[in-house]
Amino acid sequence: MKYYEILKPFIKIKFPEIVKEGKPNYFRFYFISENAPFLIKILRQNGIDARSSIAHVIIDYFPKTNKCVNLKRMANKMVSLPIYPGLSNLNINQILQTLQLSLRKG
Repeated sequence: MKYYEILKPFIKIKFPEIVKEGKPNYFRFYFISENAPFLIKILRQNGIDARSSIAHVIIDYFPKTNKCVNLKRMANKMVSLPIYPGLSNLNINQILQTLQLSLRKG
């Protein structure tokens, strides 16, 4: 996955741990960042459908979040990017370039 390859070098980015009981969402790519609001803002300003979390994502993909004690805090650190099948290579490259620039700024 190209998103993973681009994000992997940034040590402050955390990736979901897919568990056997998990229900993956193949239309969004999720990661956690302390700079999530900044990243989402920049990506959206560039026409990219970046979103913050919806509560169930944290429970489904990050089961070690201590039974949601800090759900709101974690939700504010979640970023989701589009990965649906109809996404063109041009769109993916735009997302990747914008994401890289945003991570370097933030």
